[in-house]
Amino acid sequence: MMAEVEYISGIKRAVILFDDYTISREALPAIRQMAPEASYVATIRSGTLDYRSKEVSKLFGRKLATLDLNWVERDEFQKFDNWATQAGVVASEHREGYGQLRHIREFILDKYENSQILRDRVAGLADALKTDRSAFRSFVVLMIFRHIGEAHQSDMIAYRVLGYDAQTSMVDFADLWGEVSDEAGTVGSSIFSEFVIANFVDADDLLRIVEEIVGAVSEERRTSKRDDAIFAKCLNFGQLYRLCGGDDAATDAIVSAYDRLRKNAFVSDQPLFWLQVAIAMTAKEDYRRAWEYIEVAYSKVNKDFEPYHIDTKALEVLFRLGAIQGEKFGTKELRGLSHALERCVAMISNDRNRTDVLRALSHSVGFFQVRAAELSQADSVRMMVYLGKASQQLGNLSAEARAYQGTDEVKALVDAAINEIKSVG
Repeated sequence: MMAEVEYISGIKRAVILFDDYTISREALPAIRQMAPEASYVATIRSGTLDYRSKEVSKLFGRKLATLDLNWVERDEFQKFDNWATQAGVVASEHREGYGQLRHIREFILDKYENSQILRDRVAGLADALKTDRSAFRSFVVLMIFRHIGEAHQSDMIAYRVLGYDAQTSMVDFADLWGEVSDEAGTVGSSIFSEFVIANFVDADDLLRIVEEIVGAVSEERRTSKRDDAIFAKCLNFGQLYRLCGGDDAATDAIVSAYDRLRKNAFVSDQPLFWLQVAIAMTAKEDYRRAWEYIEVAYSKVNKDFEPYHIDTKALEVLFRLGAIQGEKFGTKELRGLSHALERCVAMISNDRNRTDVLRALSHSVGFFQVRAAELSQADSVRMMVYLGKASQQLGNLSAEARAYQGTDEVKALVDAAINEIKSVG
């Protein structure tokens, strides 16, 4: 070991990759002493990081930048790629795989779904826990926090929801939990937690506890970024939809939960909440009500909230609402569409927001097929200007961006929308 450490100490910009955290624990003290300028990348299981976060920080001796492989996003891979390139590590050949990132979660979930041994063990644990209401509630709370990636910062919120220590209440079920852990190997993973919740927790039980968590965070008036994250992730419609079964019944159950939460004065004052309600209405294809809730979301925006998510959803909803023959689409809706379109066009160059903008723009041609003839000359010109800018910006994106996000297909739809306006001009 010391020979390798001495060799590393002679490299100016060493980057050391540890496949296993245990190995890094043994080697790092010597490496830090002899090669203080080295950079490290270590693989640490979510559960290990949850319970040993202080140890990890002390061991590495510096502020850590973490990449959660349970919830990898494109911009995170891009940041890692940039860092690796700057450090002299060749990473460019991996870029072509960025477009497949959305499949990581599904791949791992399939692995869990098709393991009958694992399913049997989790079912046995869940059935046993249901004989003890306190232990079962603790189990669900822990699974929720692990799923949203906040397990290591949520002890106080969990205690406020439960009124007792979650881990202590589950002591009698430690052996069963150990069997599940032995089979799954990743019980701290957010993806494993998703598998458990979606398959072994009733939607009503889940949503009631989610409401309690949101209520507990609301009482603290979200005094930290941790509380912001918990609040946002617990309300997220897409996440709840998957956990509750991913069907129409799930949507209805979530809408009912939102109806109960809106009675909370703090919750009902948050633009993020009303945006999620609008997304739920979009899932139900009730675009009129979705637009009404988007208007409420806009009215709640303050200096601490960036409304770009509202803008992209507003554009999608209004395009889809206006594409319905016979649906009223008046001055207020047209003004909202113009506002959202202008703001969304400005987001195209931003990689983080582009996916939502592309989804909204994909509905543009259907809208103008129905509404182009109703537009005034001034409105027609304004729409063509915005759409023309969108088409130009989409065309100027890199080949990599166009391939990853299906940009060329959306650009073709935008161009078709422009032609629809021209055809009645």
